[in-house]
Amino acid sequence: MIYAFYAVHLASLPGSVQRALAFSDLAVALDKRYGDLRWRPAVLSMYAGLVHSWGRPFRLARPFFDEAFSTALLVWDRRFAPGLGMVAVWTEIEAATPIAKARAASKRYLDFTARVGSFFSNLCRQYVQFLACLEGQTTGLLSFDGPDFKEEEAVTLDRNSGYSSGVRQLWTLKLMAAVLLGQQDEASQYSVALRQMPTTLGSTIGAAEAFFHAMAAAMEYGKAATDERAELAAAVDDGVSRLEGWAADGQATVLRRYQLVLA
Repeated sequence: MIYAFYAVHLASLPGSVQRALAFSDLAVALDKRYGDLRWRPAVLSMYAGLVHSWGRPFRLARPFFDEAFSTALLVWDRRFAPGLGMVAVWTEIEAATPIAKARAASKRYLDFTARVGSFFSNLCRQYVQFLACLEGQTTGLLSFDGPDFKEEEAVTLDRNSGYSSGVRQLWTLKLMAAVLLGQQDEASQYSVALRQMPTTLGSTIGAAEAFFHAMAAAMEYGKAATDERAELAAAVDDGVSRLEGWAADGQATVLRRYQLVLA
């Protein structure tokens, strides 16, 4: 487990992804060697969601999530298993899995977190509602509200759980939806709101947030008044700066986003 945790730490440091992968590979190999199923959900969930995705294709993480989840059910892991769904669904999004397939993949995780009464059910649902929004299955163009999800209730649950990153996660997904659906004013509003929050998002969603911040500023730049353009240009430069370190590590999706913002 120490190697797994150390790998997660290294993965958060630009320029350290290859070392993180080496330590994470070692953690997985040792887990297999000693065969202690109690630790396998933790080791594989950290590997697949917090390390693997920084240096290897997102789609290749799926088998590790599958094994982590099936083992979690076998040993009834209520510590690491609930968080699996949140990271697994995000990885499906990053892998550009078709929306319907990604939403279907989330069902088992939602069912499990609801069954064990975990607040991770709310966090996983946020990703699912992001997909529903893109698919036009919510109550409004940029709304995440649906029959069994309300944004205001989700924010309250995040704050009451003590997981402060949950609110930032929701607003990051809202920013992404606004940019992808071409809603410039809303993208700007979400971007401003996020800049006023503490920086607490890790894993590749942090890199995605940096990219969509920059894209929101670039969308607004063309229509902005002259005296506003310097601030927007600085926002784009900030996105370039944040993505540069991650892109140097060779993650293909982050690299493409960096090149797009740089252009």
